[in-house]
Amino acid sequence: IINPFFIGRYAGEHYFCDREKDTETLVKHIVNGRNVALISPRRIGKSWLIHHTFTQPEINGRYTTIYVDIYATRNLIKFAMALAQCIGKAVRAD
Repeated sequence: IINPFFIGRYAGEHYFCDREKDTETLVKHIVNGRNVALISPRRIGKSWLIHHTFTQPEINGRYTTIYVDIYATRNLIKFAMALAQCIGKAVRAD
């Protein structure tokens, strides 16, 4: 059986389904300047939900979005380095 789902990367809105309410809620929180914590078990789709939210018209082009995967960071220095690298990448892209 061939897995119909993309694993390892966000493949775009066409392949992203069943999270309309979650996306709408995140967009509202971002636009209203609220902090949000997404908590669920691994492999449920939190990262792709974030990537999908960043592509929404209310967000894309209006905000500088930064995604930092901190799973592999084992200490504060590694976390700071990962964060700085993602911020630098986002600033260069703008």
